[in-house]
Amino acid sequence: MGSMKKSKNLNLNDFLEAELECATQTAFYLQGDLILYEDTFNLLLEMIHHICDRTTSLSRVKSAIILVVPRIIQSLQSIRDLTLKGYYYDLLVVQRSFIESIGLCAYLAQNPEEALNWLKGKNMGVAKINLLPYVGKLLKDTETDTRYAKVLYGELCNYAHANVRAVLSLHSITKSPNLAVGTYFVPVFDEKQVECVAPWVILTLTVLKEIFYDELSERKRNKITKQLNLYLNEMHLVLETRKSSLYGP
Repeated sequence: MGSMKKSKNLNLNDFLEAELECATQTAFYLQGDLILYEDTFNLLLEMIHHICDRTTSLSRVKSAIILVVPRIIQSLQSIRDLTLKGYYYDLLVVQRSFIESIGLCAYLAQNPEEALNWLKGKNMGVAKINLLPYVGKLLKDTETDTRYAKVLYGELCNYAHANVRAVLSLHSITKSPNLAVGTYFVPVFDEKQVECVAPWVILTLTVLKEIFYDELSERKRNKITKQLNLYLNEMHLVLETRKSSLYGP
């Protein structure tokens, strides 16, 4: 085995500088997507506050679901933050957690008898790998591919459990000033790994709007529906062309 180049001694400042550089490049690369995320995220928070302010008592199942919402909100912000700073490995770990949380909400909404089991910390009648398809069922999405959903979840599990095929993504023979003994310690902007963040919050808004439909006033429901349709059209445009009709090129 050939000798390896001596690695640079890193410190925290190296990470902070690399994160800033990565965030600068990512913000430019995902311009319209990040603004779309912000607008949708704010609308999501507005809806949640509206539900909480108007509701004096929720059903058992919706009480359970509302407990999961802060976890989803933090996951969304973690997805955004990790994407900006270039921590693509941990981004996939958080995506798995998000999928479990939003899938749990959809599952409980369709299986209210399971809410008590969940609230008591008991096992439910569904494996976590089978939660995501319930999102498609909730939204009456006839194109939901159950098999693909399981494959996606299984792939993300490789990262959550540090399986070798996932860990190897942190190693490279590519020459780079940010490589130490062939390993990515500090984040490096990678166009191939950068993904849009707005779809995650748009999915959340869509699912929670469906679940808490009856808790929304007609005026608020109409506003959210109108904005959501606008954001969905914008999301498809951004995903396909990386251009924006709402926020400029």
